[in-house]
Amino acid sequence: MKKLALVVFLLFSFARLLAQSNNKLELNGLYGLSTFTAEFYKTPGHIGGAEAAYHFDMGNNKAPYIRLLNVQAIDVVAGFRNFNNVSVIDSNNVVTQPIGQVYSLMGRLEFPIIKAGGTRVVFAPALGFAYATGTYFTNGNPLIGSHINLCTQAGLFITTPLSNTITLKGGIDIFHYSNGAVRVPNNGVNTVETSLGLIKTLSTPGPQTSSKAFSTFYKHSFELGFDVGRRGIQKAEGGLYKTGFSAAYNYRLSPVLSLKAGGDAVYYFTLYHPDNDPKTNLEPTYQYHGTSFDRWRYGLSVGADLWLGRLAIMANYGYYLHYKSTTKINTYWTPGVKYYMLPWMALQVKAYIHNSDCDYLGGGLIFRVH
Repeated sequence: MKKLALVVFLLFSFARLLAQSNNKLELNGLYGLSTFTAEFYKTPGHIGGAEAAYHFDMGNNKAPYIRLLNVQAIDVVAGFRNFNNVSVIDSNNVVTQPIGQVYSLMGRLEFPIIKAGGTRVVFAPALGFAYATGTYFTNGNPLIGSHINLCTQAGLFITTPLSNTITLKGGIDIFHYSNGAVRVPNNGVNTVETSLGLIKTLSTPGPQTSSKAFSTFYKHSFELGFDVGRRGIQKAEGGLYKTGFSAAYNYRLSPVLSLKAGGDAVYYFTLYHPDNDPKTNLEPTYQYHGTSFDRWRYGLSVGADLWLGRLAIMANYGYYLHYKSTTKINTYWTPGVKYYMLPWMALQVKAYIHNSDCDYLGGGLIFRVH
C-alpha cells in the first residue's frame, strides 16, 4: 500500500508540475537583413544587436482578454541595435554620419498561431521606447531629430524545446523607431531583422488572475477626450503646439473589441505664415501635411478599440469636413492607447497621422459616460 501511495503521490506531483505555467528568461542575437526609411534616403548596410526578455507566462491566468485572445505570455524586452554599419545616402548621393546605436525597452504580447507537439509558431507585437545616440542635432543624422523615441516591433517566431527547461527560438521581425514629430526631422528608421536565441524556463510561476474587481465593459458608452502635443520646427529647436478634441459613441461587441464613431477637431496655437517662397518649406510655421491657414481643422471618423483589461489600443480613420492646408489632405488616422484609471476616466496618448506622416503626438484624458 505504501508503494502504491508513493506512486500515486508522484503521479499527482508530476501532473501538477506539468500544469504549472512558469515565467521564462530569453536571450537572443539580432542581425539586420535590410534597413529602410521614408522619402528618398537609401540606407545600405546591416545592423547587429541583442535582446533580453522576461516572459510572464499567462497559462494559468483567467482574465477575459487573456482567454479570448489566447495570450501565451506578456514580456518585458530590452534591446540593443548597432547601426554604425548602416550608411544614410540622400538623393544627391551624399553620405552622412552613421545612425549610431539604439537602446530599447518594450512591452510585448505573444500569440501562438500554430502548435505541433512542443513546437510553436508565435506572433509577437511590441510597443515601447527607444534611446538613439545619433540625431540630426548631435551628428547630422537626417532621419531622427531626438534621442528619445517611440518604437514598435512585430515578428513571427518559432520555438522548439531542447530539454525540459531550455527552448530554442528563431524568427524574423520588423523594428521601427521615430519620435512622433516632437522634434523634426522624423523620417523614422525601420529594419527587417532575424533573431536566434534560447529561452530558459524558471521556477517562478506566472501571474494569476487579479482579485481586484475593475470592469471596463459597458455595452453602450460615450467618450469625450482631449490632448495636447507639439510638432517640432524643421531642423531647429522649439515646437508648435496643438490641442486635439474628440467625441465618440462606443458599442462593445465583446470583452476585447468595441466599435466607435464620432468626430475629431484640432486647434492650432500657431498658424502658417508663408514667406516669399512658400515652396522652400523652411518657414518656421511650416508643418508639412499638418500645415494650416486656419485655427481649426475637424472631421468625422470611425474605428475600433482592442481591450486588454484596463488598457485599450485605439485606431480610427477619418475624413475632414474642414481643413485649409497647403497640401490636399482629405483623410487622417489616429492610432493610440488609453488606460482607464477609473471606470469613467482614462489617460490617453494618441498620434494624428496624414498618409504616413505623423503630424503630432498628443497626451491627455478621456472621460466616459455610460
